[in-house]
Amino acid sequence: MTIVVDHEATEIDEARLRRHLATCPACAVAFDEHVAIARAMRGAPLVRPPRLLVAGHARRLGVALLGVVVLVAVALLVTHGR
Repeated sequence: MTIVVDHEATEIDEARLRRHLATCPACAVAFDEHVAIARAMRGAPLVRPPRLLVAGHARRLGVALLGVVVLVAVALLVTHGR
């Protein structure tokens, strides 16, 4: 699903997924959620974290982990409408 959302799928793969989504309501809902999260992330502004956070925690946790936490928080906000 994510390769279609990210516009990285071949035409054949996208067509295959769309055929499946037409017959599988659960996957169609999951796909719509992926699309909503991707749109929210693309439209979100880039924000510098507070200096204290960077100096204290980001070095220990690693930038990648911090990014994952932000993505999960945004995903929860998008999917739960808050």
